[in-house]
Amino acid sequence: MMEKYYYTKAISTEALADRILLDDTMYPLVKGTSVSQNMDGTVDDDNIEIQTNVVLNSAQLDAMAAIINMLGPMDSIMIRSDIEKQHVLPAVAFGRSILDKVSAYNLYTQKTDAEVDNIMSELQSVIISLSIGSIGSATRRLNEIRDRVIGGEVILGVEIEPIDEFLKRLSRY
Repeated sequence: MMEKYYYTKAISTEALADRILLDDTMYPLVKGTSVSQNMDGTVDDDNIEIQTNVVLNSAQLDAMAAIINMLGPMDSIMIRSDIEKQHVLPAVAFGRSILDKVSAYNLYTQKTDAEVDNIMSELQSVIISLSIGSIGSATRRLNEIRDRVIGGEVILGVEIEPIDEFLKRLSRY
């Protein structure tokens, strides 16, 4: 049996889902949520739909209303959700696109297994940084590797040309 409850407020679907996920009382009861918003940012009545697997009692209805009322522009979940959408997700997407391009560069072409292992070891922190969208961290680490190679250190399998291209791509983000 699925029950539906309706509320009205301008909030994000992700923030509402996160708030419910973190609420030990409501999380087991809620099966789904949806939030609609007009193109101009306004909302119509009953724009929030909460689906539960039970009929909520008075205390549970109060708890759900409290969760929804808690969400607003200064709520930490809303702030983190906005940061995720505006900054983290684009940076992660960019980082992954750079990884795709570097992989397509065939860094591993005509390299021995030992060279490939060493490249992966040297670039591990760069790959992790790009995977989580930390472009600055990846750039700093690549510059450190580049400086070592230019300084005469031989790093098995690592060449300047792909690192320079990698750095140029990162600098244009």
